[in-house]
Amino acid sequence: MKAVLLLLALMLQPLAAQELWKGAKAGMSEAEVRTAIPGLKQPGKPGELATGTKEKLYLPDVKIEGETFTAHFYFLGEKLDQVMLTLENKDRTVDAILPLFETLRTGFIKTHGKPTEQKRDKNAVMTLNSDSWDRKDTRLTLIVFGAHLSEAILNINYQANPLD
Repeated sequence: MKAVLLLLALMLQPLAAQELWKGAKAGMSEAEVRTAIPGLKQPGKPGELATGTKEKLYLPDVKIEGETFTAHFYFLGEKLDQVMLTLENKDRTVDAILPLFETLRTGFIKTHGKPTEQKRDKNAVMTLNSDSWDRKDTRLTLIVFGAHLSEAILNINYQANPLD
């Protein structure tokens, strides 16, 4: 009986928040994210993802590997669900951005090990490279996509993994 009560007590304890990026944890409110990360702004035209998550905050001028990214904070209802870093200077083709993808990928492999999922799709029209790492409580995805003669997109996504 004591074992059952102990198990029940453990199950009812609040779960540790899943850190997504730089102190921002899954489930945080907008106010909590603002406290954790100084310099956040509200977007003039908030983005919305296919999952229904809505951008409520962003942080410009995030420097990674000498490049400038913007961090976008997406909320499901009132709770933080995803942080997406998007590469600025979008007038580059996918072929011009692929070396940065490989540099970031190499760094993530050093930090997180081999990707748990990889996608490579290249044809005469477009290129899509995507690597994902399932960390303890967060799914990290690095993705580059673009048509060969158009500007490309490079994103780093940090999304909460559902706990097992």
